[in-house]
Amino acid sequence: MGTLKLASEVETKPADWIDIQLPWSKSHMNRLLLIDALAGRNPEQLEAYCDSKDSSDLLRALLSREEKINIGEGATPLRFLLAFRAVTGLKSHIEASGTLQQRKVGSIAEALRALGAELETAAGFAPVTLKRGINRFSQVPVDARRSSQAVSALMLIAPAFPGVKTILTPGGRVSETYIHMTAGCLEKEGIAVRINPDSIRIGSGTYNRNAAFTQPERDWSAAVFFLSLAVAMPGTRFHFPGLILPSLQGDALALEYWKPFGLKWHAEPDGLTCFIQAEPDKAVPDSINFSDVPDLAPAWIMAAAIGTQSIIRLEGTAHLSDKESNRMQRMAEGLAGWDINLCENDGHWMLDTRNRNIRALRIQTGGDHRIAMAFSTAAALTPVELDDVHCVAKSFPGFFNELEACNLLLQEKPV
Repeated sequence: MGTLKLASEVETKPADWIDIQLPWSKSHMNRLLLIDALAGRNPEQLEAYCDSKDSSDLLRALLSREEKINIGEGATPLRFLLAFRAVTGLKSHIEASGTLQQRKVGSIAEALRALGAELETAAGFAPVTLKRGINRFSQVPVDARRSSQAVSALMLIAPAFPGVKTILTPGGRVSETYIHMTAGCLEKEGIAVRINPDSIRIGSGTYNRNAAFTQPERDWSAAVFFLSLAVAMPGTRFHFPGLILPSLQGDALALEYWKPFGLKWHAEPDGLTCFIQAEPDKAVPDSINFSDVPDLAPAWIMAAAIGTQSIIRLEGTAHLSDKESNRMQRMAEGLAGWDINLCENDGHWMLDTRNRNIRALRIQTGGDHRIAMAFSTAAALTPVELDDVHCVAKSFPGFFNELEACNLLLQEKPV
């Protein structure tokens, strides 16, 4: 895995303006890749934009016609590939690597079975063996209480079938912004989507093989770690070339979530510039909900650890235990090094930063890219040692290069 130590380059005056080159949004990319594959276009035209491991693994898998294939470590690529192969009817044995081997395949398997697919899992985990695909789709229920990935997969394959399709989501949904991103991708293809509280309706229409090329957006989910770094570096302007508003990505809501820390932003001709005002306009809230934007949680919690001394109730975090790691537990273990208490209480978590004592950190990432990136931002204040540097390749291979641009030293290069 390789360890990595980070620290602030104290002898160098911090830059007043730092350009951050963000990766392309893997969430947007993965949707575009599946659409292009289903439309019979050439998904290889997007290869230059596959700068995350998740997207490059999905592209490779969509182009392959081999029965046995390893999808890597991405939960979304696994669900998207399974849905794609169920549509194409290609018999498949889909394996996984790394932490994905410990994550259940989820509700996509049950939904595809309800549509007529014959498939087997290893007690709910990968590998998944698809013996027969689907040839109909009108209405299907799906459990979306822990993840929205199955819903998005079903939405994206819906145009492969005639007529109006309905996805039922009894019991509610999480990560709603990702469902809206998927809807935006479909609507750009000319396919109407209506999102209701307990169902999603996809109108008739098919993908156009000759549709114009769509370029993915730069990744808001990656930008948020530099918003947390900005909390430790008030006044420094972080410039994100290519980051746009309005955005299909729900994580653009970060601009609202970081406002209590004093975040200011303005549009540039080529992107967005953000900085932290030393005196925030308003207090940090007593509670905050991550149900619709789960990927913001690690970065936001780190920003609160750096910039506040208060008690904050964190809601909508139950499904964060189903990610690359149990993210709330990993955050709790790491923040304990600063005497910050993050603990679960009756289905939600409480963050208490009142006794914060900033000192060097040694972080067990659990192989989770968002945990590694969140704690890296603390290096603006104190040395940080990570047990795994390579996990960031899942979404942001160039992350540590961008940290160096912020005068954070890589004291020990990865092995």
